[in-house]
Amino acid sequence: MRLKNRAILLSLCLCFQFLIGSAQPSFTTSDSENALKLSKSILAVVVKEKEEKLLKRLIDKPDKLKAYEESIDGFNLYIKKAFEKEWNLSAELKFISETEAEKLKEAKDANHFLAEITEIKNYKIGDFYSPNPKMGDFNSPRYLAYHLTQSGKTIALSIAPASRPNRDLAIAYLPAAGVSLGTTTFMVLNLKNQITDCINGINSLSDLKRDINKRELKLKEKTLLIFNPLISKALQKAIDKKEVSEFYPFPYEITSFEKADEIIVSKNSKYAYIWTIPAGASTGSKPLFNYFIIDAGDGRILYMTGVSVIGANGDFHPVQLRMAAKQLK
Repeated sequence: MRLKNRAILLSLCLCFQFLIGSAQPSFTTSDSENALKLSKSILAVVVKEKEEKLLKRLIDKPDKLKAYEESIDGFNLYIKKAFEKEWNLSAELKFISETEAEKLKEAKDANHFLAEITEIKNYKIGDFYSPNPKMGDFNSPRYLAYHLTQSGKTIALSIAPASRPNRDLAIAYLPAAGVSLGTTTFMVLNLKNQITDCINGINSLSDLKRDINKRELKLKEKTLLIFNPLISKALQKAIDKKEVSEFYPFPYEITSFEKADEIIVSKNSKYAYIWTIPAGASTGSKPLFNYFIIDAGDGRILYMTGVSVIGANGDFHPVQLRMAAKQLK
């Protein structure tokens, strides 16, 4: 299944021109007005359509054409199942085509919110910029800033009012594990958690970190699922040498992606799982990621860090497990 999930992700790259990039997304929303309005509105989940231009371009490449068509069908199936099972924050839930979504946007429909796959422009980290360059100060440290760049985009599932589609209420980035029912379930839960948090007064990253601190000790009692494709070479080496306990002295299980995926979908609260998400930014050409441990029971974050380790960009490293364990002591 893991290879199939990877194939789906690669095929989606053709459709979305996907480049995992990465700054730290907030994982929160402060738009309490629309968070409350959503509960009285219709959430329309936009189903991806196959692009005619791409279908024609792949007509002489049957393997790629089949992979592309299956990726769109599979992704739509996962999204439908995840929303039907997990979504309960709006007055009504329905599924519409991209064409129907465009009509709602053009009409500035006030009764609908749209959940759809979007491309988020990456921030570029370490970019020096002076709006009024003078001799000697252009590219100086005082102008160090984060800038939106066209060099990369990250795929996300967003919710926004149809009347103002560019004003996202909440965003869930596509995890680095690829596309599966488990990853789309996480994305839907992540959106739910952001909106619920906003209504309950958690609407900034500092608020979220304090909330995580309140529940992080639950991780000691859960079995942490460690699985590919998120295992770095260094972590695999520790697994082979049976040294994982030296970094993480709490219950853990080395398992397959398939089992982890099933546990995520079933929301088994006995487990937590490692998770990696594009951070929505890049430094140079290098994509950046955020690293998490997620409660399988509700999709909530039990541990998070933006600290990457050399040789493990996008993968979990033993050092990150040690950091999580230190947080629990």
